[in-house]
Amino acid sequence: MEFFDLNNEEVQILRSYIINSLRNNRIKVPKKSWSSVHSEYDHSSQTFGNYLTYVPFYPTDDFGLVPTFLLRAFEYIEKNEYFKMEGIFRRSGSHQRQKQVSADIEANMDFSIATLFDITDLVKTFFRKLKEPLLTNLYHDSFMHVVQHDDSKFADASLLLLCLLLPYEHLYTLRFLTLFLAKVASYSDMNGMTAKNLAVVLTPSIISQSKGKGSGSGFSDPLKVAKGLESEIKVLEKLINIAPRVGIVPKIFLDEVRREIDLNKKKASFTQELIKHLPCIC
Repeated sequence: MEFFDLNNEEVQILRSYIINSLRNNRIKVPKKSWSSVHSEYDHSSQTFGNYLTYVPFYPTDDFGLVPTFLLRAFEYIEKNEYFKMEGIFRRSGSHQRQKQVSADIEANMDFSIATLFDITDLVKTFFRKLKEPLLTNLYHDSFMHVVQHDDSKFADASLLLLCLLLPYEHLYTLRFLTLFLAKVASYSDMNGMTAKNLAVVLTPSIISQSKGKGSGSGFSDPLKVAKGLESEIKVLEKLINIAPRVGIVPKIFLDEVRREIDLNKKKASFTQELIKHLPCIC
């Protein structure tokens, strides 16, 4: 079952079970939850340099709400079968032209003067300029910790559970992105872009901005920076390889959620009946 098929009550219970499960397996998960409320921000609807919560979104049947820019960009690539083109996401477009294209996108989602490599560069720009990274700063270290595990299957399963803790917009965007990148990687014999190659090229834009958490965080050490980047690349590579499962709720967790909801309903019903008979008891 996909995450966006759940209601708010189911989501809250699910996330509680996930956090407990991860912690029981010695995966560090922050105690506080991520909040999409940014009171200091004016909630501008601009595409670039915004919080993901506030960028223009478009509702889809398969992915929930998806950033309109990404939807249009990937439609352009798929329509022309550019995902087969050698060096996609690796080769660069014209920086000068991209300034105009980004302005056209902000104005009315106009891609008319853009080339493929302008668009793929702007996809990287979109993620790099997000005010909050796709995987969020809050859960960044948890993702990094998981991929260090020796058991690859355990690491994959834990990564998928961590994804379900992300804010709605981040999870939907991540699923949309990784499924598209998985499609690109499936044509690596033509475009030369395997999941690993895509991760190497895209990680600095999609994940690595979390490294800028402060000069006191230890990231000034070149060795730590290199090691951190290696882990981040591994996270994105794994997510591309397991893309069809991103945003899918494991049945065992879904069963637990439904059991708890049923139990809560029984408790509520019992309480209501008790209240009805209170005068008699008194």
